[in-house]
Amino acid sequence: METVLRWLQRYRPREGWLLWTLGLAAVLLTAFAANAAAWVAGLGWLLAATMTLGYAAAFGLSRAALRLEAASPRQSRSPARETPGQAGGRRRRQLPGWLAAGLLAALGLLIVSLLVGWGEAPQLPVGIRWYAAPWAKAGLALVEMGQRLAQWATDVRSGGAAQDDAVFRWLLGLVAWAAAGWAGWWLFKAQRPLAALLPAGLLLTLNAYFFWEGRYWLPLYLGLAALVTILANRQALEQKWDRQGMDYSVDVRMDVMLSAVAIGLLAMMAATAMPRIVLRPT
Repeated sequence: METVLRWLQRYRPREGWLLWTLGLAAVLLTAFAANAAAWVAGLGWLLAATMTLGYAAAFGLSRAALRLEAASPRQSRSPARETPGQAGGRRRRQLPGWLAAGLLAALGLLIVSLLVGWGEAPQLPVGIRWYAAPWAKAGLALVEMGQRLAQWATDVRSGGAAQDDAVFRWLLGLVAWAAAGWAGWWLFKAQRPLAALLPAGLLLTLNAYFFWEGRYWLPLYLGLAALVTILANRQALEQKWDRQGMDYSVDVRMDVMLSAVAIGLLAMMAATAMPRIVLRPT
């Protein structure tokens, strides 16, 4: 237990584990709702794993981007030659958003293909060493998914009705990865919590549209979104005050936390009650 606590403290995000966990929980509600709908077998665990990995990968890229910006910039030899991208002879390094999106997309294709193809791949040949078995299984999984996707594309082009649950899970896995990656980047790099959680909320709403019982997940999502928004805004304000050298009391954190919990509960109760309020029966 002490080792785990030391690890958590060492790798603690500057925003704190609470905000990180609440953001992930809001994103994972989509996976839980899809699992309750039971669109295809094994979809829930796939989306949960995919969204967790996508969220963590986007968070890691956001840390890399912030480290680039915080790194000591190189001094320009001649202030007269400063460009608009330089301030006071300093060059600010950044991780471009398009590069981060490309890295996330490539990693998402690989991970989703591995997760989906792992259960569809054939059994390993006899005689494979234990240390080579995972790599061999991964290779078979990628080959299997490549063949499934190629066959599905061929059937679609020929006008046939192609129905492959593995391809369906693969497509939904990519959508889930994109929503989770978007959330991780916009929450921790751009510090835009509402924009970060919007794609996951749209997926949750779409699931509720086709699966009526899925509407019960929406109030919980709204409550978590309110909590994440308030905590993220508090963190952004504290960072701004630190940069400006302003003094503030850390006791405000508890006050903000209590207010966030209260607002989150109000949002959940309002979202639960509003559909049942009828002003003019039809």
